[in-house]
Amino acid sequence: MLHHNYQLKIGDLNGRHTRTLVAHDEEEIVGFIPRIPRGEWIKELARKKVSVTDFSSANPEIEVLVGNDYEGMLMTGRIESLECGVTAIQYVWGWALSGRRPEGRYSLASRNIRLIAWMLRFVARCRRAKTGSGNLTQEELWNAEKVVTRMIQSETFGEERWKNKAHLKIKRSADGLLVVETKRAFTPRTWGDSVSHGKIEGKVLDNSVTSGHPEDCK
Repeated sequence: MLHHNYQLKIGDLNGRHTRTLVAHDEEEIVGFIPRIPRGEWIKELARKKVSVTDFSSANPEIEVLVGNDYEGMLMTGRIESLECGVTAIQYVWGWALSGRRPEGRYSLASRNIRLIAWMLRFVARCRRAKTGSGNLTQEELWNAEKVVTRMIQSETFGEERWKNKAHLKIKRSADGLLVVETKRAFTPRTWGDSVSHGKIEGKVLDNSVTSGHPEDCK
């Protein structure tokens, strides 16, 4: 197959940094490269003074693909690492991002809890005819988490399932949550400390009943 060679001059929009390289044509370079989605990492880019403008959700065809034989001479030497795992590399024409496509820092469950927290705030302020703004407080997030937990418990633990867990000391807390008492309620071990639901006296029931140490639930 016959290829045509071209001499290209690549640089930034201001024309301050330019490089000349030789390229040859290809009918198809590569399928597409996914764009970086908008997210909280945009603020981190701004703090590091990394300017990225290509946030389009579309994936246009690749016009120029730079190989490793030219990449080194096109880099300025500045590299920034983001908390989400993406690496920002500055080239003579601007910044490029590499690494795994970032996802939101919140899990699906966490996003649902935050959504319910915003809804609860909206309803509460409508009832009080109040307006305002600001980030969600820890109390608002905890209240939303309790609402979600109560919904899960009501669907998961029916009367029949309660009978199967008669050997456990299950009670309903002041918050309306189902908790299980254990003999190690006030001397928790490391196991279970990472459980997000529940308080010190017992872990809230979720899809399974856990509290304290696995040996306590045998």
